[in-house]
Amino acid sequence: MKHAILVTPQAIIAKTYGRENNGLFIYKNDEFVPISPQEVETHRLTIQSKGWRTVKGDSKEAAMTTLLDRLAVEIAEKKELEALLQLDVIPTTIGNLQILMNHLNSFNWGLWTLPRMSVGYSAQQYDCDGSLATTVILDRPLNGRTHFVLGGKRGHLTKYTDIGRL
Repeated sequence: MKHAILVTPQAIIAKTYGRENNGLFIYKNDEFVPISPQEVETHRLTIQSKGWRTVKGDSKEAAMTTLLDRLAVEIAEKKELEALLQLDVIPTTIGNLQILMNHLNSFNWGLWTLPRMSVGYSAQQYDCDGSLATTVILDRPLNGRTHFVLGGKRGHLTKYTDIGRL
């Protein structure tokens, strides 16, 4: 059986995983609570917009290992973001743009406060059939490109370069 765990990024992993329920759980109130596959599909956009993550594995242990690896990466990215936000003007590089777009894609655009970058830009957020996408358009080309996207589904926002593939 494949297992999936939905968990908030701020979660501290509990010692117990909760009850079996098709291998699907949501981590809240310091415990894993079973969730049905229908609830996952019905609330997919809500789950993404709240910053929750989906993790899958061949076992609960494999899913937890994947989750812990992802949380370690998120913590490192958060530290990089905090360092960038300390600057008056963020240098516009592919790496810095990717960190910024990951940050922006993690919450609703209505809460954004865009930091100043060395190249002017505009940013938008879209719902691509239930998958959030963040786009950035630069005033000057970076590596020959001005339109970048993070997230979304294939076939959407095709005029943008997927920053994750650079």
